[in-house]
Amino acid sequence: MENGLWNGRLLIAAEIARDYQLEKEIRKASGYKELRCPDPECKHPILRYCHGDKKDAFFAHLNNESCDYAAFDRSNTQIIRNIRKIIYEHFKSIGYEVYPEVKVLDHHYTHLLFNMEDGDMVAVEIGTQRISANRMDNLTDEYRKKNIAVKWIVIADAEISVRE
Repeated sequence: MENGLWNGRLLIAAEIARDYQLEKEIRKASGYKELRCPDPECKHPILRYCHGDKKDAFFAHLNNESCDYAAFDRSNTQIIRNIRKIIYEHFKSIGYEVYPEVKVLDHHYTHLLFNMEDGDMVAVEIGTQRISANRMDNLTDEYRKKNIAVKWIVIADAEISVRE
């Protein structure tokens, strides 16, 4: 998971990993079980912060049996995580107000949410060829009801034909 809460403050794992002093504080808070899941409906909100030599920084539940955010995180492949991270870091570096892994729909997390200068919001959804057209249509309709534009990035192997 990319997001966590500490003392009411939203934390982004990739940003913590860049600041040694902050990471040290977050590791201590993790040890004291002070980190929380940002999903307000999570039944077991205690998180731990993880960052080692082999994996990028992330948050993980101590118990994730009933959390929309944990379910979202399990459904993401490594390529989706990498693409989300690259897009997030690029747009953040050029001044966009962008947030990774945000819950704006019921029981669903958005990969990236942009708050545009004019006040509009744009959701970016990243999927693989396994996402059905029906699911894409349903999510697009849900975003439309909330007056949020949505852009889709679908990662697929061009050599494999997909049928529904």
